[in-house]
Amino acid sequence: MKLHHAPFRPTVLRSLLTVMAMLSVFTLSNFKPIPPDQQEIDTNYYYRLTTQWLGDGKALDVVNDGTNNKIHLTKAANVSGQYWRFIPLGNGYYKMTTQWLGEGKALDVINDGKNNRLHMTNSANYSGQSWKITSMGNGFFRLTTQWQGDGKSLDVINDGRNNQLQLAPTGSYSGQFWKLTALAPVQQQPAVQQPACSLDWVAYNGSIPSNAVNGGYENGRNLPVCRTNYNGAMHPGKVVANMCNIGWGGKEITARSFEVLVNNGEAATSWVSVSGQVPGNAVQAGTENGKPLYVGQATMSNGSVHPGKVFGTPGAYICNYGYGGSEIVEKTNFKVLVKN
Repeated sequence: MKLHHAPFRPTVLRSLLTVMAMLSVFTLSNFKPIPPDQQEIDTNYYYRLTTQWLGDGKALDVVNDGTNNKIHLTKAANVSGQYWRFIPLGNGYYKMTTQWLGEGKALDVINDGKNNRLHMTNSANYSGQSWKITSMGNGFFRLTTQWQGDGKSLDVINDGRNNQLQLAPTGSYSGQFWKLTALAPVQQQPAVQQPACSLDWVAYNGSIPSNAVNGGYENGRNLPVCRTNYNGAMHPGKVVANMCNIGWGGKEITARSFEVLVNNGEAATSWVSVSGQVPGNAVQAGTENGKPLYVGQATMSNGSVHPGKVFGTPGAYICNYGYGGSEIVEKTNFKVLVKN
């Protein structure tokens, strides 16, 4: 019995090779796993972040609660709050943003003295938003900030719920070992644009704006932050009875013409204690004799809190405010307003 072979057809082989090439291109362009020994992050991809401790089933996400500034670990899903992008800042640091909130909101450390809590806030040139991604081998990475250094790492709080994040002392803990899984190219997943957030000074027109920044309280009433031009400088103070009260020259000065500090777009702010140095992101109202005047607040012995001005030199800052016709000088128990 003689076997007959079909004649070889070059055109068939070329067709098969073409199809195989097309499939290869499609595969490489749509899937991008990270090799275990990879040191660099592909900034053109979105990533899902999971931990060695809790596995691939729990991913870093933004809490969808209307404020959209909290983060947590939750069930891994195909949602834009779990699509994280690493934007290069230079010197091995990255800004961390999400597809959902866009590049206008970045992962940051709350500047509250503890400096271990995290949130999403307005993207800015702050060291708390500069993240260092260090390969730990086997496909896992450690995440630290330029602000707190290598001694503090992104970690999961071990409280039984295991869904809250913190910066914790760096150690060989599985909750600090993060796995980065590439999800999709950035150009195929456009980010959602968010409205800009800012702090602004607006002229007082007879009523306090609903978004005015409150600087303190006394006898059950709020004391919004204001500033007024006096003796050639803009001095921050407090709104009382439709006037701006400041401390100057040992006296309480009252002004009918002034500006009110307002928060447009829910900019993230906080009051932080001054310990030798005013933070670089402190809110400035003006200058006097070449020195900046920052928005501050001080607490009196009766429990009331009064907005005023913080000024001085490193290690010798004070907070002055007007009260009872006099200028009160506080040297220890005061805070300064910062934009996070």
